[in-house]
Amino acid sequence: QSNTFTGIGDLGSISKVEETVEGRVNSVTVSLTGVKTSMVSIALGDTFRWRRGTIWKAFLDDQNAVIDTPHIRFQGWMDSMPIVIGKEQSTINLTLTSRVANWEHAHDNPRWDDADHQLRRPGDKFFEFMPEIARGKEIFWGLTT
Repeated sequence: QSNTFTGIGDLGSISKVEETVEGRVNSVTVSLTGVKTSMVSIALGDTFRWRRGTIWKAFLDDQNAVIDTPHIRFQGWMDSMPIVIGKEQSTINLTLTSRVANWEHAHDNPRWDDADHQLRRPGDKFFEFMPEIARGKEIFWGLTT
């Protein structure tokens, strides 16, 4: 499989990629400026939410040829796309969120922890060991011999 990398120069930007103490990135915003306002309807009409998005990091030489091997800087799911509409040109901002961020900060979904689960299914032990699993502790399910 090969990829074609096309630079967008000063028309595009990527927000700061900030990692948490645990070493994960929760979200990144990719912006495209200088979009003709007449073309915004294409972005508005596209079904983008929850599609996969990947940000690659590559270095270019003076002729815009890729130097060395590009690598993935962030992978996530397309979440929100606020658009700033101008008189002649607009800006499209696309936020990519990580699976972990979606899991921890779900807006319309229940929290995936034991306390929230007990409200819906009292006595069910499904999420009982979730904190230990999240910390990477080895859990033995069922009987061991």
